[in-house]
Amino acid sequence: MALVLQLLPVLLARAQGDPGASLDGRPGDRVNFSCVGVSHPIRWAWAPSFPACRGLSKGRRPILWASSSGTPTVSPVQPFAGRLRALDPSILRLELLLSAGDSGTFFCRGRREEESRTVLHVLGDGADCRAPGPAHALSPPYRSTGESRDPEASKGGGA
Repeated sequence: MALVLQLLPVLLARAQGDPGASLDGRPGDRVNFSCVGVSHPIRWAWAPSFPACRGLSKGRRPILWASSSGTPTVSPVQPFAGRLRALDPSILRLELLLSAGDSGTFFCRGRREEESRTVLHVLGDGADCRAPGPAHALSPPYRSTGESRDPEASKGGGA
């Protein structure tokens, strides 16, 4: 019971998002991000965990920002089009419908440059996003060729 009470604040923070939160989900799940500790958020950005899988370079990408009209602006060239929405006009909270490749860090930045971040892990995402190619098929011949050329490798009971 004591362990549950100790973990409760951590679990609550993970579910809502905070300056060092982490969320886990599967494609098709909806997750909520909260901009915690930022008084007047003005923009959200995303840094993908595996940018090469999306054909992107490393770094942050703007995904949503506050506007003078009161309606948040979603970047038209972002990978979350149609899946990301602000849950309030102040852009303190966002909801994202998860898809493969969404893993990364979501940053909320305020007017005074204070920042909140949440790391998202989508089940199945990983750095090895490419289908096995010829390089994988050539690995064993390189190994066996190296063994046959190494005189030390034949010591100790060859055929």
